[in-house]
Amino acid sequence: MTKRQSLCVSVIIPCFNAQASISDAVASATRQQNVDLQIICVNDHSTDTTPQILSSLASQGEIEYLDVEQGQGAANARNQGLEIARGEYIQFLDADDLLLENKLCRQGGILTQNNADFIAGAYQYQNLGGDCSMHYPDNDHWHGLIASKLGRTSANLFRKSALVALGGWSVRQKSSQEYELMYRLLKNNHKLAFDNQTGALITANPGSISQTNLLDNSWRFIELRTRIINYLKATGELTPAHLALYSKVCQRSREEVAHLSEKPEMVC
Repeated sequence: MTKRQSLCVSVIIPCFNAQASISDAVASATRQQNVDLQIICVNDHSTDTTPQILSSLASQGEIEYLDVEQGQGAANARNQGLEIARGEYIQFLDADDLLLENKLCRQGGILTQNNADFIAGAYQYQNLGGDCSMHYPDNDHWHGLIASKLGRTSANLFRKSALVALGGWSVRQKSSQEYELMYRLLKNNHKLAFDNQTGALITANPGSISQTNLLDNSWRFIELRTRIINYLKATGELTPAHLALYSKVCQRSREEVAHLSEKPEMVC
Protein backbone atom coordinates (compact mmCIF):
# COMPACT_ATOMS: atom_id res chain seq x y z
CA MET A 1 0.00 0.00 0.00
CA THR A 2 2.82 2.42 0.81
CA LYS A 3 5.37 3.59 -1.74
CA ARG A 4 8.21 5.43 -0.03
CA GLN A 5 8.59 8.64 -1.99
CA SER A 6 8.68 12.30 -1.04
CA LEU A 7 5.08 13.09 -2.03
CA CYS A 8 2.64 11.87 0.62
CA VAL A 9 -1.02 11.60 -0.46
CA SER A 10 -4.03 10.18 1.38
CA VAL A 11 -6.85 8.97 -0.89
CA ILE A 12 -10.22 9.04 0.89
CA ILE A 13 -13.07 7.04 -0.67
CA PRO A 14 -16.58 7.26 0.86
CA CYS A 15 -18.50 4.07 0.08
CA PHE A 16 -22.24 3.44 0.09
CA ASN A 17 -23.47 0.32 -1.71
CA ALA A 18 -20.48 0.51 -4.03
CA GLN A 19 -19.96 -3.20 -4.67
CA ALA A 20 -19.96 -2.74 -8.45
CA SER A 21 -17.23 -0.10 -8.58
CA ILE A 22 -15.14 0.09 -5.41
CA SER A 23 -12.50 -2.44 -6.46
CA ASP A 24 -11.82 -0.50 -9.67
CA ALA A 25 -11.69 2.81 -7.78
CA VAL A 26 -9.14 1.41 -5.32
CA ALA A 27 -7.10 -0.11 -8.17
CA SER A 28 -6.95 3.26 -9.92
CA ALA A 29 -5.44 4.71 -6.75
CA THR A 30 -2.93 1.90 -6.17
CA ARG A 31 -1.65 2.35 -9.73
CA GLN A 32 -0.52 5.90 -8.96
CA GLN A 33 3.27 6.15 -9.13
CA ASN A 34 5.94 8.16 -7.30
CA VAL A 35 3.79 8.85 -4.24
CA ASP A 36 3.76 7.70 -0.64
CA LEU A 37 0.18 6.44 -0.71
CA GLN A 38 -2.45 5.90 1.97
CA ILE A 39 -5.89 4.69 0.81
CA ILE A 40 -8.76 5.09 3.27
CA CYS A 41 -12.17 3.58 2.45
CA VAL A 42 -15.02 4.81 4.64
CA ASN A 43 -18.09 2.59 4.63
CA ASP A 44 -21.29 4.58 5.18
CA HIS A 45 -23.51 1.69 6.34
CA SER A 46 -23.66 -0.15 3.00
CA THR A 47 -26.28 -2.91 2.73
CA ASP A 48 -24.70 -4.77 -0.21
CA THR A 49 -21.38 -6.63 -0.29
CA THR A 50 -19.27 -3.46 -0.01
CA PRO A 51 -18.18 -4.25 3.59
CA GLN A 52 -16.96 -7.70 2.58
CA ILE A 53 -15.03 -6.29 -0.39
CA LEU A 54 -13.43 -3.64 1.81
CA SER A 55 -12.53 -6.20 4.47
CA SER A 56 -10.81 -8.31 1.84
CA LEU A 57 -8.87 -5.33 0.46
CA ALA A 58 -7.84 -4.34 3.97
CA SER A 59 -6.64 -7.86 4.78
CA GLN A 60 -4.43 -7.70 1.68
CA GLY A 61 -2.91 -4.43 2.87
CA GLU A 62 -4.41 -2.44 -0.01
CA ILE A 63 -6.50 -0.06 2.10
CA GLU A 64 -7.38 1.16 5.57
CA TYR A 65 -11.06 0.59 6.29
CA LEU A 66 -13.45 2.22 8.74
CA ASP A 67 -17.20 2.37 9.29
CA VAL A 68 -19.32 5.40 10.12
CA GLU A 69 -22.81 5.70 11.55
CA GLN A 70 -25.80 5.17 9.33
CA GLY A 71 -27.21 8.04 7.31
CA GLN A 72 -24.42 10.56 7.81
CA GLY A 73 -23.63 10.95 4.10
CA ALA A 74 -20.52 11.37 1.98
CA ALA A 75 -19.40 14.67 3.53
CA ASN A 76 -19.24 13.11 6.98
CA ALA A 77 -17.47 10.04 5.58
CA ARG A 78 -14.84 12.28 3.98
CA ASN A 79 -14.35 14.14 7.26
CA GLN A 80 -13.93 10.84 9.12
CA GLY A 81 -11.28 9.80 6.63
CA LEU A 82 -9.59 13.18 6.93
CA GLU A 83 -9.18 12.65 10.68
CA ILE A 84 -6.90 9.64 10.15
CA ALA A 85 -5.21 10.84 6.96
CA ARG A 86 -1.42 11.02 7.17
CA GLY A 87 -0.80 12.67 3.81
CA GLU A 88 0.19 16.26 3.26
CA TYR A 89 -2.17 16.17 0.27
CA ILE A 90 -5.70 14.78 0.17
CA GLN A 91 -7.40 13.12 -2.80
CA PHE A 92 -11.14 12.63 -2.32
CA LEU A 93 -12.29 9.89 -4.70
CA ASP A 94 -15.92 8.93 -5.18
CA ALA A 95 -16.39 5.16 -5.28
CA ASP A 96 -17.71 5.15 -8.85
CA ASP A 97 -14.88 7.32 -10.26
CA LEU A 98 -11.35 6.51 -11.41
CA LEU A 99 -8.03 8.31 -11.09
CA LEU A 100 -6.07 8.45 -14.33
CA GLU A 101 -2.37 7.75 -14.73
CA ASN A 102 0.06 9.97 -12.80
CA LYS A 103 -2.66 12.29 -11.48
CA LEU A 104 -1.45 12.44 -7.90
CA CYS A 105 2.23 12.94 -8.66
CA ARG A 106 1.49 15.61 -11.27
CA GLN A 107 -1.02 17.56 -9.18
CA GLY A 108 1.07 17.26 -6.03
CA GLY A 109 3.94 18.78 -7.97
CA ILE A 110 1.72 21.64 -9.15
CA LEU A 111 0.62 22.37 -5.58
CA THR A 112 4.20 22.32 -4.36
CA GLN A 113 5.59 24.47 -7.18
CA ASN A 114 2.85 27.08 -6.80
CA ASN A 115 2.65 26.93 -2.99
CA ALA A 116 -1.08 26.40 -3.52
CA ASP A 117 -3.70 24.87 -1.25
CA PHE A 118 -5.92 23.13 -3.78
CA ILE A 119 -6.16 22.29 -7.46
CA ALA A 120 -9.07 22.50 -9.88
CA GLY A 121 -8.47 19.72 -12.39
CA ALA A 122 -9.70 18.66 -15.81
CA TYR A 123 -11.78 15.49 -16.04
CA GLN A 124 -13.71 13.22 -18.38
CA TYR A 125 -17.40 12.77 -17.59
CA GLN A 126 -19.50 9.76 -18.60
CA ASN A 127 -23.26 10.29 -18.36
CA LEU A 128 -25.94 7.70 -17.65
CA GLY A 129 -26.23 6.98 -21.37
CA GLY A 130 -22.54 6.20 -21.67
CA ASP A 131 -21.63 9.37 -23.59
CA CYS A 132 -18.35 11.04 -22.59
CA SER A 133 -17.34 14.70 -22.52
CA MET A 134 -14.24 16.61 -21.45
CA HIS A 135 -14.34 19.39 -18.87
CA TYR A 136 -11.60 21.93 -18.11
CA PRO A 137 -11.32 24.39 -15.22
CA ASP A 138 -11.94 28.10 -15.72
CA ASN A 139 -8.82 30.03 -14.69
CA ASP A 140 -10.96 32.92 -13.36
CA HIS A 141 -11.68 31.27 -10.03
CA TRP A 142 -14.82 33.24 -9.12
CA HIS A 143 -16.22 32.83 -12.62
CA GLY A 144 -15.43 29.12 -12.44
CA LEU A 145 -17.03 28.79 -9.01
CA ILE A 146 -20.27 30.41 -10.15
CA ALA A 147 -20.39 28.38 -13.38
CA SER A 148 -19.39 25.04 -11.78
CA LYS A 149 -16.17 25.01 -13.79
CA LEU A 150 -13.61 24.37 -11.06
CA GLY A 151 -13.36 20.62 -11.48
CA ARG A 152 -15.15 17.94 -9.48
CA THR A 153 -14.45 16.12 -6.23
CA SER A 154 -12.41 13.31 -7.80
CA ALA A 155 -10.64 15.62 -10.28
CA ASN A 156 -9.22 17.97 -7.66
CA LEU A 157 -6.49 17.72 -5.00
CA PHE A 158 -6.26 19.49 -1.64
CA ARG A 159 -3.62 20.37 0.91
CA LYS A 160 -4.63 18.77 4.20
CA SER A 161 -3.71 21.78 6.35
CA ALA A 162 -6.13 24.00 4.39
CA LEU A 163 -8.99 21.53 4.85
CA VAL A 164 -8.32 21.17 8.57
CA ALA A 165 -8.24 24.96 8.98
CA LEU A 166 -11.80 25.12 7.58
CA GLY A 167 -13.12 22.20 9.60
CA GLY A 168 -13.46 19.99 6.52
CA TRP A 169 -16.63 19.40 4.53
CA SER A 170 -19.99 20.86 5.54
CA VAL A 171 -22.26 17.98 6.56
CA ARG A 172 -25.27 20.30 6.16
CA GLN A 173 -24.58 20.79 2.44
CA LYS A 174 -26.40 17.92 0.72
CA SER A 175 -25.38 18.78 -2.86
CA SER A 176 -22.85 21.09 -4.57
CA GLN A 177 -20.60 19.93 -1.74
CA GLU A 178 -17.23 20.43 -3.40
CA TYR A 179 -18.26 23.90 -4.60
CA GLU A 180 -19.32 24.93 -1.11
CA LEU A 181 -15.95 23.67 0.15
CA MET A 182 -14.02 25.55 -2.54
CA TYR A 183 -16.04 28.70 -1.85
CA ARG A 184 -14.91 28.62 1.78
CA LEU A 185 -11.32 27.94 0.73
CA LEU A 186 -11.29 30.94 -1.62
CA LYS A 187 -13.12 33.16 0.86
CA ASN A 188 -10.42 32.39 3.42
CA ASN A 189 -7.62 33.28 0.99
CA HIS A 190 -6.41 29.76 0.27
CA LYS A 191 -4.53 29.67 -3.01
CA LEU A 192 -5.91 27.83 -6.05
CA ALA A 193 -3.89 26.28 -8.87
CA PHE A 194 -5.07 24.62 -12.09
CA ASP A 195 -4.38 21.36 -13.92
CA ASN A 196 -5.59 21.22 -17.53
CA GLN A 197 -4.46 17.62 -18.03
CA THR A 198 -7.27 15.12 -17.53
CA GLY A 199 -6.84 13.44 -14.17
CA ALA A 200 -10.08 11.58 -13.46
CA LEU A 201 -12.95 9.73 -15.07
CA ILE A 202 -16.22 10.82 -13.44
CA THR A 203 -19.08 8.37 -13.95
CA ALA A 204 -22.72 9.30 -13.37
CA ASN A 205 -24.40 7.09 -10.79
CA PRO A 206 -28.22 6.93 -10.93
CA GLY A 207 -28.36 6.62 -7.14
CA SER A 208 -26.07 9.54 -6.33
CA ILE A 209 -27.27 12.77 -4.73
CA SER A 210 -26.60 14.62 -8.01
CA GLN A 211 -29.03 12.33 -9.85
CA THR A 212 -31.75 12.25 -7.16
CA ASN A 213 -33.55 14.98 -5.19
CA LEU A 214 -33.21 17.17 -8.28
CA LEU A 215 -35.61 19.82 -7.00
CA ASP A 216 -33.71 20.41 -3.76
CA ASN A 217 -30.42 20.29 -5.65
CA SER A 218 -31.57 23.16 -7.88
CA TRP A 219 -32.49 25.31 -4.90
CA ARG A 220 -29.19 24.57 -3.19
CA PHE A 221 -27.34 25.45 -6.40
CA ILE A 222 -28.99 28.88 -6.49
CA GLU A 223 -28.52 29.46 -2.75
CA LEU A 224 -24.78 28.83 -2.93
CA ARG A 225 -24.30 31.09 -5.97
CA THR A 226 -26.28 33.80 -4.18
CA ARG A 227 -23.90 33.53 -1.22
CA ILE A 228 -20.94 33.85 -3.58
CA ILE A 229 -22.36 36.96 -5.26
CA ASN A 230 -23.19 38.57 -1.92
CA TYR A 231 -19.64 37.92 -0.73
CA LEU A 232 -18.12 39.42 -3.89
CA LYS A 233 -20.36 42.45 -3.53
CA ALA A 234 -19.36 42.93 0.12
CA THR A 235 -15.64 42.71 -0.70
CA GLY A 236 -15.82 44.96 -3.77
CA GLU A 237 -14.76 42.15 -6.11
CA LEU A 238 -18.06 41.82 -7.96
CA THR A 239 -17.84 42.56 -11.69
CA PRO A 240 -20.52 42.93 -14.38
CA ALA A 241 -19.26 39.65 -15.87
CA HIS A 242 -19.85 37.86 -12.57
CA LEU A 243 -23.38 39.29 -12.36
CA ALA A 244 -24.19 38.33 -15.95
CA LEU A 245 -22.98 34.79 -15.39
CA TYR A 246 -24.88 34.56 -12.12
CA SER A 247 -28.09 35.63 -13.84
CA LYS A 248 -27.53 33.07 -16.58
CA VAL A 249 -26.92 30.10 -14.30
CA CYS A 250 -29.73 31.14 -11.95
CA GLN A 251 -32.14 31.37 -14.87
CA ARG A 252 -31.21 27.89 -16.00
CA SER A 253 -31.66 26.52 -12.49
CA ARG A 254 -34.96 28.40 -12.02
CA GLU A 255 -36.24 26.76 -15.19
CA GLU A 256 -35.33 23.38 -13.72
CA VAL A 257 -37.15 24.28 -10.50
CA ALA A 258 -40.23 25.44 -12.42
CA HIS A 259 -40.24 22.17 -14.31
CA LEU A 260 -39.95 20.10 -11.14
CA SER A 261 -42.34 21.89 -8.82
CA GLU A 262 -44.93 24.56 -8.31
CA LYS A 263 -42.77 26.49 -5.81
CA PRO A 264 -42.71 30.30 -6.19
CA GLU A 265 -39.95 31.53 -8.44
CA MET A 266 -36.75 32.65 -6.71
CA VAL A 267 -35.52 36.03 -7.89
CA CYS A 268 -31.77 36.26 -8.52
